[in-house]
Amino acid sequence: MVKIAGFRGLLYNQSKVGSMSDVITPPYDVISPQEQKQFRLRSEYNIIRLILGKAENHYEEPAKLFRVWQGDRVLLRDGDNIIYVYQQEFKLKGKILQRTGFIATSQLEEFGDKSGVHAHEYTLTKPKEDRLNLMRACGANFSPIFYLYNDEDKKIAAILKVIGRELPAVNVLDDKGIRHKLWRLPGSMTSRLIKAMAEKQVFIADGHHRYEAALKYKREKDKENPEKTGSKLYDYVMAMFVAADDPGLVIFPTHRVLKVPNLDQGEFLGKMSRIFDLEESGNLKEMLAKMDANQDHNAFGAYCGGEYYVFVMKKGSDIDKLIKEKKSRVWKTLDVTILQKVIIEKVLGVPEEAIANEQGFGYTRDEEIAVKMVDEGQYNIAFFLNATKINQVTEVAGSGERMPQKSTYFYPKLITGLVINKLS
Repeated sequence: MVKIAGFRGLLYNQSKVGSMSDVITPPYDVISPQEQKQFRLRSEYNIIRLILGKAENHYEEPAKLFRVWQGDRVLLRDGDNIIYVYQQEFKLKGKILQRTGFIATSQLEEFGDKSGVHAHEYTLTKPKEDRLNLMRACGANFSPIFYLYNDEDKKIAAILKVIGRELPAVNVLDDKGIRHKLWRLPGSMTSRLIKAMAEKQVFIADGHHRYEAALKYKREKDKENPEKTGSKLYDYVMAMFVAADDPGLVIFPTHRVLKVPNLDQGEFLGKMSRIFDLEESGNLKEMLAKMDANQDHNAFGAYCGGEYYVFVMKKGSDIDKLIKEKKSRVWKTLDVTILQKVIIEKVLGVPEEAIANEQGFGYTRDEEIAVKMVDEGQYNIAFFLNATKINQVTEVAGSGERMPQKSTYFYPKLITGLVINKLS
C-alpha cells in the first residue's frame, strides 16, 4: 500500500516577493511560449524561471536561481516535516466548487498493487527526459503529482477539516479567478493521516511523466549511494492527494483534430453508419447537447465539411469484434478507446504511430477552437468527446491498464509555486 510522509517544504517568503499572484504559474506543460514570457515579466521571482528555463540555458538557469533564492531567503524551508492541506475554490457553470486535498511525499516504487500506485495514461520519452534533467540540475520537485484515492469511510476528510480553525499560510487568486489556499497540517494530525493512507491505493490523475522521471532519478541516486535505506529524500516524490468522491473533482474532455489525406466525407459517413447511429446537428451547441444526452452510450461529435454530426454506438454492438486487443471491458468501452481504435485507426485508417507522434493529429479542450482549426484548413475533421468518468479512471488504472494519451483533463490544474520539495 502507499507510504507517505511529511517533508520540509520550501515556501516563498512573502515579505520578499510581494504578492503571491506574481510568482505562481500553472503546471509547466500547459504554459504557452507567450505565457512563459508574460510570467517572466511579472516578477524576477516567478516560479517560471525554475520550471522552464530559457532555451539557451534550459537547466543551468533554474539550478543557479534555485541556489541563489535559498541563500537570499526568497525561499524559506520549514523546520519540521509537514503535510500541507491544499484547497482550490473555483466557479463552474454558475456554481462555486471547492476541491480539498493534502500535499505530502509518496514513496517511489514501480506501479502496481505492491506499491499502491497506479497509472492510467501512457507517457512519452521527451517530457520525461526534460523533467529528469531539471531534477538532476536542481534536486527538487517543483510541482506535485496529482493522486486520487478512495475515502468511503471519510476518515481522511475528517482529519482535513481541521484547516477551518486557522488562517492559511498561502491565500492567492490566480489569473483564471481560482483561489488557492495552503495550510500546514498540525503535527497531531500528521501521524493519523499517514496511518490512514497506509491502507490505500492511489491513482495518478496528472503527472505521469514527472512520476516516472522521479523514479528514474531515484534509481540513479541508488547507484551513487549503495546504502539503500528507502528513507532518503529522493526515495519520495511530492504529491497532492484528493479523494475520488471530492465534490470539486472535475474532468474535462480533450478533443481531437486530424488532417486526414484524401478524406472522402461520404465514404466516411457510410462506414460510420455501419457501427453508429448517425444524426446531423445544426450547430456546435446542438451537437454538444446531443452528446451530453447520450453520455452513457458511447457518443461522439464530429465536424467536417462544414457539417456537425453525432454518432452513438448501435445497441448490441460487439465491442470485442471491433477491438481485438486483450484488454478489460472497461478499457474497451471507454469513449477515448473507441474513438482511437475504431473510428480513427480503423474507419479513417490513421496508424497508431501517427497518433503517438502527433503527425497530422492534434488536441484541444476548446470546442470552438477545434471548429476554427478545421475551418482554417489546419485540419479537415474534428472529433468531440464527453468527459471520462472518475470510476473509469480508477478501474482502468486498478487493473494495470492505461488509457490512450490525453484521456483526461482534471480541472482546475494544481498551481505551481505554493510549496517545493527539496531532495537533499
